[in-house]
Amino acid sequence: MTGPASAFGGGGLVGLLREPAGEPEGALILNHGRGSDEHDLYGLLDELDPERRLLGVTTGAPLTDIPPGGRHWYVVPRVGYPDPRTFASSYSLLCSSLDQLLAERGIA
Repeated sequence: MTGPASAFGGGGLVGLLREPAGEPEGALILNHGRGSDEHDLYGLLDELDPERRLLGVTTGAPLTDIPPGGRHWYVVPRVGYPDPRTFASSYSLLCSSLDQLLAERGIA
């Protein structure tokens, strides 16, 4: 059973953490799809890592003002054609935020 989540965030990216049972052997990072949020996949952390060997991370995308609601990683003006600017911005934010989190936790 998944224990209480702790939040992390900064710079527009939010997320939830599931602590490992001991010293983490790595990290399990789950990113949600369009219109969802960081809570959507949190329950899968214990299913995928029942021994809690890994730091569990579920991220929440930075864009929140896109119909029909929820969080989005990028704008999709037409199916199959993600907006390059918002895609690149979110990708950069995701990478830098996770790099910082993993470095702070001593996970390479």
